[in-house]
Amino acid sequence: MIAFTLILVYYYLEKNKVSYAEKLVWIYFIADQLETLHKNKIVHRDICPKNIRIDTKHFPHIIDYDDVQKSGNPMATSHPHGTGLYQSPEVIKNLVYSPSSDIFALGGVIYYIMTENEPNQAVKAIIKSNRIELDQVKSVLKNVDHILQNLDKPVKETEKDIEEIISLVSR
Repeated sequence: MIAFTLILVYYYLEKNKVSYAEKLVWIYFIADQLETLHKNKIVHRDICPKNIRIDTKHFPHIIDYDDVQKSGNPMATSHPHGTGLYQSPEVIKNLVYSPSSDIFALGGVIYYIMTENEPNQAVKAIIKSNRIELDQVKSVLKNVDHILQNLDKPVKETEKDIEEIISLVSR
């Protein structure tokens, strides 16, 4: 194995002007590496910028295989893997990991590479500026999930749930 220097994509983007075309090439190669993992039935489970390194020839590499899992052996876990803003909804809900979890995270990485901003930074800023507690946000999301799950009920059943919906929304 040949040793070479790898630089965090964060630092590389901070220190170097990277063209739009080069960023697209990076995205292609990162997606290609992820596709290779998935073809071999491996889920990375922590695709994020801190796990993307750029080598001395400006080529991106996915690193940190500590959390990999065989995708043919799906398992739910009570301990979510991955990095906050890059976690898919099923990971946040402690459901089964799948290649689609990695693809969701790849979308966040693409956003980061193209904009040099974390996904959902604006949401975090709004929450912080309005001093909204994370528990409040989780409670509202849980209530929204409950409402959405009940939307397919027949009309008569939904009529009696109006008071419940109003009480959930007004919390």
